Amino acid sequence: MFGGIAVALWLLFVLGYCPRSNEAADALAAQQMANAKAAADALAAQKAAEAAKAAAMKKTTITCIKGKQVKTVTAIKPVCPAGYKRR
Repeated sequence: MFGGIAVALWLLFVLGYCPRSNEAADALAAQQMANAKAAADALAAQKAAEAAKAAAMKKTTITCIKGKQVKTVTAIKPVCPAGYKRR
């Protein structure tokens, strides 16, 4: 009834083969790559911001004196206790 070529073409049509589908697949792959790159860039920017924040919040230590008593205070913004003076 049908020739071999007609059957093969019909089978390709039924399976969804279309010569333009490669272009659509390429466009979809390019879009997915762009989205993945944007997500990676956003993650890198977030990590850089966290690292900068951690560096800004670094603890420091000061020494405070009251007579012969000596105290060391460690904090992000250290302040001597009442009555003590910074060494």
